Amino acid sequence: MKEYAKTKDYVDYLEQRFNEAEKEQLEYIEILAKELHEALSEKPTLPTCCSAMRRVMREGDEILAETDNASGSSTKLRIRYCITDRKNRTFVNLPKRRGRPIGYKQEKKANSVKKEQLHLSLKEAIISHLKDCEISYEIKDHIILAQGEYGIWKIYIDYAKKGPKNGFTKKIFDLLVQFDDTAEKSSLLIMSNPVYEKEWLKLSDIVKQKLNLTLLKCTPHGKIKEM
Repeated sequence: MKEYAKTKDYVDYLEQRFNEAEKEQLEYIEILAKELHEALSEKPTLPTCCSAMRRVMREGDEILAETDNASGSSTKLRIRYCITDRKNRTFVNLPKRRGRPIGYKQEKKANSVKKEQLHLSLKEAIISHLKDCEISYEIKDHIILAQGEYGIWKIYIDYAKKGPKNGFTKKIFDLLVQFDDTAEKSSLLIMSNPVYEKEWLKLSDIVKQKLNLTLLKCTPHGKIKEM
């Protein structure tokens, strides 16, 4: 059991259950979200659990008890998975295409940003980066919801605000206030700033790993780098 189980943890466990059921020549098995969640995660990760249960559904699988809230997560979610000829049936909820990792050296493209186009806005820069990496996304106010490798990747854009400027500590605090377990990964996007980057390095690596939290910095040329 992990402290905070992630989508991959739930998916791997479900696939293991499917393989065991196949060996036992079972026609189907039923999984209840409450039991699955309690088996894998010490802390609350129910939205991730329910999302993983739906992700592995194939044709012939059936939701026996649906969630009763808008978030789509509930301990009552129960799914019957058909085991017979499982691997030859198509997924009901096809996962979105995974993008290349940040920092991947891509070949030059005809439509790449020209060197003389300096100081792109943060929003333009991150959108350009996600498109180059073929990562699907949607925009909600100052937050970008990208499709990460195992779930939602929330990117908080550090927009310039009127009035006194907030220090980096306040920026991190504002991010943590909005933090929840619906995302597998969260990042703060800022313009490259040596002072902010130095402050970021002071933050405990344990905290960063536990929360799966990263810093994205945008260079004057509009390139995105992850710390």
